[in-house]
Amino acid sequence: MRLRLCLAAGALEVIASTGCPVQQDISLKPESLVGEYAYHSASWDSAPPQNRLILRADGTYTLTEDPATKYGQWRLVGGAKADIVLGDAVYPVKVNRKEVRILINDDRGQWYTKIK
Repeated sequence: MRLRLCLAAGALEVIASTGCPVQQDISLKPESLVGEYAYHSASWDSAPPQNRLILRADGTYTLTEDPATKYGQWRLVGGAKADIVLGDAVYPVKVNRKEVRILINDDRGQWYTKIK
């Protein structure tokens, strides 16, 4: 009986330590967002626009929305559920193992994905 209990406890410990990854409360750092982003839309009616967003380490950004180009300051606010402030606009940031997204309109499937 005692051996079974020890084996069961050992098995649970192994499962707990190697099982499904747990979502951690990790705070983002601004330097992890620096780079170039491409616009993505889940519902393109025609050719996708060539919109680009560049976030620089000095806190400046360039947003190209054909044909206009905007320049300004950006900053990261919050912690684990961080938002990015681009000028006067605030957007949520979503990070997973494969990509970084700046959500423009999550209901419509519009975001910027980090490409560089």
